[in-house]
Amino acid sequence: IGIAGKKRSGKDTFTQHLNMFFENKNKKVQCESFASPIKECLKTLFYLSTEELENQKETKLDKLFEYSPRDLMKSLGDWSRGINKNIFIQNMNHRVEQAQKNNVDIFIISDVRFDNEAYFIRNVLKGFIVGVNAEKRLNLKDSSKDNHITELGINKLFYDAVIENNGSVREFKLNINKFIFENNIYLLLDP
Repeated sequence: IGIAGKKRSGKDTFTQHLNMFFENKNKKVQCESFASPIKECLKTLFYLSTEELENQKETKLDKLFEYSPRDLMKSLGDWSRGINKNIFIQNMNHRVEQAQKNNVDIFIISDVRFDNEAYFIRNVLKGFIVGVNAEKRLNLKDSSKDNHITELGINKLFYDAVIENNGSVREFKLNINKFIFENNIYLLLDP
């Protein structure tokens, strides 16, 4: 399962909720992100804690020479994709192969941001893509637009479904539950 959407749209919340749903049904779940190698690199290079990296993404930090973790993640991602546009797909494929060896039932990728990533999930892994739409909520909170390539989104033709996240967290989780049953996600529970 691949989750797509803009920053702060609720991709991680959706991933965590799906993870909990499947684990409560005794399924072995692995949640990953294409950005994991970037985050690990920045943690090592700049001695960042997980808290700094995840909870202060937009904060300009002294130890990052007045850049934010998100700024550096974008730069490192751009540089890496400049070397090989499929570098993160190749890395993810290795993680998927490891998960298969470990008998993982459900594999969730929380940050699908490029068409080649969506293609990989749908056509190579035979998975599906869910978009998280929080346009109304995000436009009310933040009028500044991020035009970085990671925020342009994937081609809507890759979406198998879209879930709305324009209210409270509680409403979003209710939408996720509705999505699970309306889209027969529970069928993934069959042996």
